[in-house]
Amino acid sequence: MKIGLDIGGSHIAIGVVNDNYELILKKENEIKISETQNPNEVLLNNIIQMIENIIKKIGKENVELIGISAPR
Repeated sequence: MKIGLDIGGSHIAIGVVNDNYELILKKENEIKISETQNPNEVLLNNIIQMIENIIKKIGKENVELIGISAPR
């Protein structure tokens, strides 16, 4: 299975496709950053948490690759 992660300006979306490229799982998180938080840290923690949750559901042995898209 393949994991795709899309980092947007206000949210992160993650999806999993099987070998036939059929979407089997999708989640989105809104990114909320307060003035006292480090934006990079918040973003990284969100990404790690989302990927860990997906891997728990599908099993790490089933992960073929992880792709990430982000704005410039």
